[in-house]
Amino acid sequence: MKKKIVITIIMVAVFVAALIAVVVIKNNTPATGKTQSYSSMEEAEKAAPFNMDYSDRLCGYPATDFEANSSTIEVRYAEAGFIRKTLGVADNSGNNIEYAESSEQSINGLTVTCKGNDGLVYLAVWNNNNFAYTISVNEGVSVDEMTEYIEATQ
Repeated sequence: MKKKIVITIIMVAVFVAALIAVVVIKNNTPATGKTQSYSSMEEAEKAAPFNMDYSDRLCGYPATDFEANSSTIEVRYAEAGFIRKTLGVADNSGNNIEYAESSEQSINGLTVTCKGNDGLVYLAVWNNNNFAYTISVNEGVSVDEMTEYIEATQ
């Protein structure tokens, strides 16, 4: 009888220890889909299953923040805007603004949708190799300037 009680206590202790280990691991591991900020692209790329090429500057501003999760990498440029790359082909811009102008541009064999106002582009979205891309700027830029940013982004 004592042997059964000892075995039961040991089994309960092992179960509790395993449960505690699972809770500790879960609380110290970022949840899938939860975006975290990093100070460098190298750190951000460790959180995503792909790499990203991007422009060093956007509208004159250097890259200041790198965010990533299991499906997205985003580069933020202080006051200027962001560049985002996401697994999949759905529009990843998160932008619902109704722009007065929208056109499709052919840039290096890619079909890029550019949106803006008064001849300036504020948003560019496109797909390439099962990735969706967005470049969003707070101050509009020319099509030529946006083209430079698009060409630097992979």
